Amino acid sequence: MTNKVIYSLAVIFVLQTIISACDPCDCGDTGKYEKYYTGLDLEAWDTSGFSPKIVNDEVRKHSFGITFSVTSDLKRVASYNKNHSNSASFGFAPAMACDCVEPEYITVDLIHQIEITVINVENDEEIDVTDHFYSTSYDGITTSITEVFEDLGKWHESFHVDLENYSNVPDSAIFTVKIFLESGHELYAQTDVIEFVE
Repeated sequence: MTNKVIYSLAVIFVLQTIISACDPCDCGDTGKYEKYYTGLDLEAWDTSGFSPKIVNDEVRKHSFGITFSVTSDLKRVASYNKNHSNSASFGFAPAMACDCVEPEYITVDLIHQIEITVINVENDEEIDVTDHFYSTSYDGITTSITEVFEDLGKWHESFHVDLENYSNVPDSAIFTVKIFLESGHELYAQTDVIEFVE
């Protein structure tokens, strides 16, 4: 009887070792990361016509839009191992089943505010035009940047906005987008000189 028990345990151990060597779980990259915002990419768009195109010369004010995206670096702070299911199956469950842990991303310094200003090239006057730009949802509803934040409770890392109110926007202008982080750190980017035509 004792030999049968020892033999059975030995067989289970050998099978578990063999199956574990051919582990079917490939969890890929798992771990915990801290995300740090490092910069800002900015593109000016001409939205007239059937498809938007990057502004390279002149554009009409009612067809002007900006896309800005925050760039970031990731720092790994922890690694996770796959969690094998444990059930009463004589040690086979760890070799036969597993749950993969999804990577976790934590933003260290959140976006606190977005500001868009325009500089009049002729006299260097700078005007805050943040509320002149609107985001359009898939159902056609236009919303100001500030209202988008109030609705979502957070800022997007990538945004496209269109110039909706252009009454005090100069004909020759440079736009600056500033991202203020909760720490007080500031990210910004500028367009080239934009020449508006009627």
